[in-house]
Amino acid sequence: MNIETKIRTAIIDDREDNLNVLKDFLSFLPNIDFVGGASRYPKSKKLLLDEKPDLVFLDIEMPGRNGFELLHEVREQGCTDLSVVFYTAYDQYMMQALRESAFDYLLKPFTMDELKAVVDRYVKEQEKKKTQKQLAVVNTPKGMPEMIALPTSTGIHFVDKNSIVMFQCEKDGPKEKPNWVVLENGQQRNKLRQGVTARDILSIVGTECFVLINQSTIVNLGFLATIEFKTRNCLLVPPYDWLELSVSRSQLSELRSRFDVF
Repeated sequence: MNIETKIRTAIIDDREDNLNVLKDFLSFLPNIDFVGGASRYPKSKKLLLDEKPDLVFLDIEMPGRNGFELLHEVREQGCTDLSVVFYTAYDQYMMQALRESAFDYLLKPFTMDELKAVVDRYVKEQEKKKTQKQLAVVNTPKGMPEMIALPTSTGIHFVDKNSIVMFQCEKDGPKEKPNWVVLENGQQRNKLRQGVTARDILSIVGTECFVLINQSTIVNLGFLATIEFKTRNCLLVPPYDWLELSVSRSQLSELRSRFDVF
């Protein structure tokens, strides 16, 4: 991440005075692009889903639902690349924050040096990811399939990423837990390991060619034929055009924005 790259940043805090203090602190960092702040749950959720910031400072103690619940909801609705810094006056949430794959944890009150250290770590982490991605591209022979490893119920399934049609979360029976299944070109199906989430899948396949169209379906854009705005029906290319898929309202808005369709 070079010096010109801006970090799109949001703040969620139920106390507007705390929100404004953090906003003022961030204004001293030249690589921060502040995209918005919110202090109430509905506006907070809308802000994160609409803006999809790179980095969010998220308060944990909020009226009604807490920051962890908010994070779960937006991740399930496609906000999977979000880096979260939980910031709170209480240190007892630190272990839970780690379990939620938080990027960092900031205790109130914090100093400018502590805040800058968090942002600097974020920049270094993004630079590291960019380098790893570039190396992966360089080391992949031209014309070779882009193989990925998917955790299945019996082991590991190696598959060409471009041959994946979609992922769906299904139940084998009313008493069974839902499980993600991968459908490959050629109608081959493989059940993924129990506990794998949509976020896990998107972290493996990437979001450039795969999109979460609803909470239980991830589609390869290479197999997508049409999306009807009025009905929100989604149609795949033959021979998969018999599948009945629908796009959630939030994801329809995201797709329209992504492809500049108004």
